[in-house]
Amino acid sequence: MARDSGIGRILPLFLTLVLSGLLLASLTTLPVGRHALRAGWGLALLAGLALACFPASGDARFGAAILHVDAMSLPFLLVLTLFGLMSGARDAGLACAALTVATGNPVLFCVGAAALVVLPRDPGGGPRGAPASGSWGVAAVALGTALLSGGDAWRLSVLPGPVLVAAAALMGLSPRPLSGARHVAPASVRDLAGLVAGCCLAVRMLVDWPAAPVGAAWGGGVAAVGLLAALAGGSRALTAPDAARVLSGLLAAWGGLGLLLVGLVVVGRADDLPLLALGAFRALVLLLGGVGMAMLAVLLVLRDIAAAAGPLALARAGGLAALMPRASGVLVLALAVGCGLPPLAGFAVLWLVVHSLLALPRAEGLAGEIAPLLVLSGVGLVSGLMMLATLRLVACVVLGRPRTPRAAGAVDCTAAALRAPLACLGVAGALSLLPGLWLWLTRAAGWQAAGLVRMVPSGAQPPWLGLAAPGGDGVFYPAGIVLLLLLAGGLVLAAARLAGIPASRPVAAWTEGAPPSPPWMPFGDAATQAGPALFVSQIDAILDATRPARGVVRRGMQAGRWCRRLGPGADGMGGGAGGAPCDDPGPAVDRGRGAGAAVGPAMIGLLLGCVLLAVHVTMMVALAPVVRGVVAAGVAQLGGDRPMPVRMRWRRLLALARQRGLRAAGMADVMPALALAASVAACVLVPSFALGLPGSGLSDLLLVAGLLVLVRLALLGPALAAGQARSGRAAAGTGAALAVMQAVFPLVVAGAVLATGHGGIDAILTRMHTRT
Repeated sequence: MARDSGIGRILPLFLTLVLSGLLLASLTTLPVGRHALRAGWGLALLAGLALACFPASGDARFGAAILHVDAMSLPFLLVLTLFGLMSGARDAGLACAALTVATGNPVLFCVGAAALVVLPRDPGGGPRGAPASGSWGVAAVALGTALLSGGDAWRLSVLPGPVLVAAAALMGLSPRPLSGARHVAPASVRDLAGLVAGCCLAVRMLVDWPAAPVGAAWGGGVAAVGLLAALAGGSRALTAPDAARVLSGLLAAWGGLGLLLVGLVVVGRADDLPLLALGAFRALVLLLGGVGMAMLAVLLVLRDIAAAAGPLALARAGGLAALMPRASGVLVLALAVGCGLPPLAGFAVLWLVVHSLLALPRAEGLAGEIAPLLVLSGVGLVSGLMMLATLRLVACVVLGRPRTPRAAGAVDCTAAALRAPLACLGVAGALSLLPGLWLWLTRAAGWQAAGLVRMVPSGAQPPWLGLAAPGGDGVFYPAGIVLLLLLAGGLVLAAARLAGIPASRPVAAWTEGAPPSPPWMPFGDAATQAGPALFVSQIDAILDATRPARGVVRRGMQAGRWCRRLGPGADGMGGGAGGAPCDDPGPAVDRGRGAGAAVGPAMIGLLLGCVLLAVHVTMMVALAPVVRGVVAAGVAQLGGDRPMPVRMRWRRLLALARQRGLRAAGMADVMPALALAASVAACVLVPSFALGLPGSGLSDLLLVAGLLVLVRLALLGPALAAGQARSGRAAAGTGAALAVMQAVFPLVVAGAVLATGHGGIDAILTRMHTRT
């Protein structure tokens, strides 16, 4: 079935009529209910899915000649229709954005984008609807459309400037790191629509519509601007005074990463690297679909929580995990998707970004290696800022003790009120576990962005269960990681039941032995809790501690400029880069081995591998306290103290397991079990004495680092749930250190990929073993 037939002419017209009706209903005062609006968005979603399931042959556009609806419109249109269906909001900006991205006509797109920039926000929306920024955005959109009317070289060299200004105006990006009420507006559905429309405008004007490919240098410039905007958005999220502005900063950070991905698509098209362009575009589509739906869930559940607990200022909220457990659980899960924790959609986007940067072509010598490594470090720092901002939001709103009478009297949301956030979270979870389904629906747009319209190679087909790195140096299987976590969690639960560990006992509040609060402080002393300023102060303390080393680093960089003339410093180290697989891929395990063999030997090998894997996990769990005891004994010996016996660690663990724990908040007792399950999963992914064990294909350096970060964050939950000064300050310091360490993890992965051509741990060890 082709879209060139009758359905290809009827569906675009029907889609345009539905979206026009939604825009008219949003701009006027017609008595249209929420159910009618959702029915309209549902019809638009069905029409978009029908067009996506039956792509047209070649690069043919379908529909009326003036509409020019094509495959590039569908990913952005599907995301916006999902936003409208889940939120049911009567927002003119959302309908205008959907009508804008649905057309491939440059003139109509320009008119729609300009209208979206100047369209007034809701009352109390803040400074994003300022006339000055709207005028600059309209002028940039008009100038970009005028430059696209010709194919001269000078037009393409000027085009990225107005495109960046227009995209920043649509997405609300700003280089200003301030987060006060005068600078940042609270997040709304309009911001999500602007994020999608801004990414669509950048892809259209820099990749799809130009008569000739935009230069690779301009693509690098777009990526650099996007990275700076992401860093600014992360800093605004970290210093925001309330929950809505934290979400606004997170959206700005993801918008900056979206511009970075658009820049990588431009580089891939300019350097004739279609797999690089395709991988970057798939990361962009996954960002808008998975992370966008998670952010919508956060927005909707925060609105319901604010209606029950009052304004969610970070210095005045708290303790909602015990008062509103269902709403708090939905909020925490949605934030986990949005802050990039494995193996969810946010982490999948960051994984694709890192491997897309590793697939970039690099010049010889030190200068050619520094720029990609700096961008990798910046991406890791953006991830760390978003993680710390999310931890700050959860610590101040969900955990701790209530700080106001309004928060102490909050009542949990009903099941009907949580239907829309749960539906958004379900869509985000489905896109996280099965990204191949979403990439299959948007496959034609990816091929069009990569320039593979007429001939699609086999490597450009989207996998169903995993994500393939653009450089061919790794595969990420989210469903396999979730299954591994479930198996590890079941193992932990079974071990706890067999050992007879008593369940934790809920208490009103755990005071860490502190005296009770006086009668005139019914909610405790607010100064003793982990407040919003504590996390930022920990970052400042870390930066002050590194100040003496900055001069040494600066002098080292100056010496590096002189060393560049000595010749290339990394010849032969770029295997797997440049968007193509390595000449010698050197797989970790011959996965085709045994394909034609009998079933009996294969089953015996699988059973033997499972036995060896069980022995490996047992050894790792048994030796972890012993190794920790040896390290502590060595430190004590060097310090002149008497070391504790090594076996004492296991004795203390067994003694603590026999005691009945205390539970201070609704989710605090789940966190240690989650940390232990993630630790066991990480142990499975790191081989010790045998290679090629079951699950070795899941091992990845970035994934293991993400699981270890998840372990540390899960252990911070009980410390922050108590709402006490000592544990809260220690947890804030640990979270700040984790945020700074995020900038180092991509560099470690880059070193391994550049040296061996692989990002998997099992593959790296196999390559090293074969070389020796």
